[in-house]
Amino acid sequence: MLQQMKDIKEAIPDAEVEEEVGRRSSFEVTVDGKYIAFSKVATGAFPDYKALAKTIAEYAKSGKAPADWKAKQ
Repeated sequence: MLQQMKDIKEAIPDAEVEEEVGRRSSFEVTVDGKYIAFSKVATGAFPDYKALAKTIAEYAKSGKAPADWKAKQ
């Protein structure tokens, strides 16, 4: 998980990155506590971390969530 955190911090230096242990085969990236930017359960794979960090950085600048992000319930 350290490399993923580094990729996000590199793209967004002010980001607060937290790690939370969930189900054994799950991996989820939540942004601002309200969007699910990535779900391993949904895709069956891990993300391209640098691409995901770039998308999160774009969201941080624009405030507009990408269409493929799901609202967290």
